[in-house]
Amino acid sequence: MNSKNPRQIALKILNKFYQNEIFLEKILNDFLINNELSNVDKSLTTELVYGVVRWQIKIDFIISNFLKKDIQKLDKTILNILRLSIYQLNYLDKIPDYAIVNEAVNLTKFNKLNSFTNFVNAILRNYLRKKEQIKFPLAEDFINYFSIIYSHPQWLVSRLISQFGMEETEQILHSNNFRAKITIRVNETKSSISEVENFLIKNKIEFFKNEILPNCFVINKSLSNLSNSDFFKQGKFTIQDMSAALVSQLALPKFTDLKSTNLIFDLCAAPGGKTCNLAELIKLLNNRMNDNLQINNNWKIIANDLYSNKIDLIKNNVKRLGLNDIEHSNIEYSCVNALDFSYSEKADIVLLDAPCSGLGTISKKPDIKYLRKESDFAQLIELQRKLLVKSASLVKNGGILVYSTCTIDKEENVKNIEWFLQNNNEFSLEPADNYVNKMFCDNGFLKCFSHKNYFNSNFEEDKFHNFHNKNRFHNIDFHNSITNFNNDIINFHNDISNFHNIDEHNIDGHNIDEHNIDGAFAVRLVKNNI
Repeated sequence: MNSKNPRQIALKILNKFYQNEIFLEKILNDFLINNELSNVDKSLTTELVYGVVRWQIKIDFIISNFLKKDIQKLDKTILNILRLSIYQLNYLDKIPDYAIVNEAVNLTKFNKLNSFTNFVNAILRNYLRKKEQIKFPLAEDFINYFSIIYSHPQWLVSRLISQFGMEETEQILHSNNFRAKITIRVNETKSSISEVENFLIKNKIEFFKNEILPNCFVINKSLSNLSNSDFFKQGKFTIQDMSAALVSQLALPKFTDLKSTNLIFDLCAAPGGKTCNLAELIKLLNNRMNDNLQINNNWKIIANDLYSNKIDLIKNNVKRLGLNDIEHSNIEYSCVNALDFSYSEKADIVLLDAPCSGLGTISKKPDIKYLRKESDFAQLIELQRKLLVKSASLVKNGGILVYSTCTIDKEENVKNIEWFLQNNNEFSLEPADNYVNKMFCDNGFLKCFSHKNYFNSNFEEDKFHNFHNKNRFHNIDFHNSITNFNNDIINFHNDISNFHNIDEHNIDGHNIDEHNIDGAFAVRLVKNNI
């Protein structure tokens, strides 16, 4: 045992997370950067940390069955050693049980907690002998049952049930525990789908093609390998969830409006994924249209965020992706509270990516379950409504307001829009299915749900993803929709935005590893001349 052991690093990360309640991703990244680990050890450390946090409530319930005192009174380092061990015994099947128990004892000694070695050994061996005898809550006690079995706080289970009902809530909780996969989006202003695909094949990176957005690939590989690659550094692709790319599509100008679309505001824009995606799409439109149409190249995006370090993130992404021309800067920056944002003229399009609870991203960020509190929602919703009103004031007559979040919470989404439209009758809803695939649309809104929207791969089926009551889609090749543009300006818009020919009821019965996209919500509102 040494300080570079992935279990020791995972233990230190968990200790810091539970002591300080700060975002897990930041703690993990800091430790991985500051410790020279092999890719295998980085992957194991990441798996252990995210696995424990994802299943913490269930793991703690299991541990409590073998304690004589309240689990909260247990030494915190010992508790995290037990959590790491129970996670490995219960969820990882490539490591022998005896090795996991032995490593737990060694961890205890290495952290100078020798008086607990017999205790740790006894708890884990007792678990191995009696794990089948553990009595979990009865299904009739549904809130407690869902909370323990799917490892979500009771307040969150109750909130979801009140909004989605019992059956759909169970599906949501289940999908939140999927190991989220990485999606990359090809930057077609600097590369091509085929070039990035060949890069993935050459580097033996497992992937499958996204069936809805053909310039996106779903990756079954460590993020560090991708972000350290020359292709990433050269801006040939970026890392962005499909749900965020769909929001960019929803905010894209109509072709008939492209010549007169000069100004776009992206509020609360960091880290800049949607800013960059919009810029790429507009550049592609301008570059590939008939020269006789004299497309307007004087468009501009103002990317806004409150914090200077986040503005730097946007700038770095824009630079890496090569989206600001030397002769003409199409992207500018505003470091100010969005509520105080001002500009000399009103915008053709305002995209508000509002601060939210993040409940749509739990599969990627399981720590949200513990960092977010039920008491947060009233303040969040008040802020979202203020930002909606502010954003609306920045839209010119005939312009577009797009409101988006990465939450599935109805109070933050549909209820906010209902409130806004009741109080701002100059705005009306433009159906989202005019711009994005209808399978992501409901009552005119863009709604991505991790338990409904996902795609086939050729990976071996994962035992934790065995949730059968889902639609599956055929692998349909849509490469022509992005790469082979028609000079007809109207048909071009249909190519990249309206994939209505996909039949969401075509079911492929193959065993698959299910990739669940982030949950997200967005709406496109037009400001009418009154």
